[in-house]
Amino acid sequence: MKKYSEQIYKIRKAEGLSQEEFGNKIGVSRQMVSKWEIGESSPRTDKINKICTTFGITPAEFISDDEDVPEVQYPEYNSDKFLEEVYINEEDYNILVDLVKNKKNIIVEGAPGVGK
Repeated sequence: MKKYSEQIYKIRKAEGLSQEEFGNKIGVSRQMVSKWEIGESSPRTDKINKICTTFGITPAEFISDDEDVPEVQYPEYNSDKFLEEVYINEEDYNILVDLVKNKKNIIVEGAPGVGK
């Protein structure tokens, strides 16, 4: 992922804008643009969205890297593999899966650091 500083600098230069002009377009000071470009600070999400809409790019393009990153292939992991690795029977596993699918807040009891 590109650093925001590099992207902001490239966008500003491509548009032929000074730091002050760039800042005026997105509603920040010249000093803030300078801090972003040198990596001293990062723009808030609302400013990233403003940069993207102002200069016609998507947030994904803003944070993406030009380099082709190979897709990571993970080995298949299913309930059988899970049950081999944990101390829970299949019936309790199915109850737990149903709970997680239907509830948003579950408190799991157990000692800290035991991989709940």
